[in-house]
Amino acid sequence: MSSDRSYEQPLFEVSTVGGAILYLVGGAFILLIVANNVVTETNWPTSEIIDACGFIVFWSLLCAYPIVRVYLQKVRVAQFYADRFMIRGRKTSKEYRYEDVEGVATEKSLSQTKVALKIRGSTTLLVIPRNPKSRDLGMDLSSWLQKRIQSD
Repeated sequence: MSSDRSYEQPLFEVSTVGGAILYLVGGAFILLIVANNVVTETNWPTSEIIDACGFIVFWSLLCAYPIVRVYLQKVRVAQFYADRFMIRGRKTSKEYRYEDVEGVATEKSLSQTKVALKIRGSTTLLVIPRNPKSRDLGMDLSSWLQKRIQSD
């Protein structure tokens, strides 16, 4: 291992921020198209303008949902290295050693599998929002973590 850890590549990395930003940019693009049509088409009947404004409000709320969801998540970025892992998120920025992990479990949600970690001395689970698979290691995060903590 190198003496400078800033250049060390993580074995696994989970980030929820990028997906939310992509969703926001796509939503803003559609809003601009609709808003442009509402402003430039002055011969629309009043009911269609009201419908278009309602769509704009609805779409704005729909685009804000992933941003709010990411903001409320305790874990936004998780990086797993050979000897430690780092968690950054809402009111959290910590580095843990694998010896601190008491247990690993997976939680199925509607769209994806989450990884829940039981940290020694903590009463709550640390939930990683996804369970990525590493091509280099040939296994997913939860399998690797279970193997890793059993070897300690």
